[in-house]
Amino acid sequence: MSPLLFCIGLNPLIFSYDDFYQVSACCTAHGPHFEDTEYTLIFMFNLNYMMEFNSTRGNWRGFTNLTISMATLWNSYPHDAETRALERKLLCTGTLDIIPVLGKRFVS
Repeated sequence: MSPLLFCIGLNPLIFSYDDFYQVSACCTAHGPHFEDTEYTLIFMFNLNYMMEFNSTRGNWRGFTNLTISMATLWNSYPHDAETRALERKLLCTGTLDIIPVLGKRFVS
């Protein structure tokens, strides 16, 4: 069975016509009953991938000098890991019960 991916994009923060910031929270579910989940939190600025948290790796990764520094700092906070684990539980694991219902609705 193919993995299931769903994302929730938060409303972008618009600074000007050309400049905006957006955060997306995504879950990827694998396995015969979608029991294996991966949570990814993505930060973008003007369609540039700036940093992400990945639950499989268990840490933040930055892609620019600034966000590499931010990721290093955020990875040192013990409460950040707890927050991301709770987000994964609520968004990914907590929605596994409705996946079969949604699948039947969109396949029919």
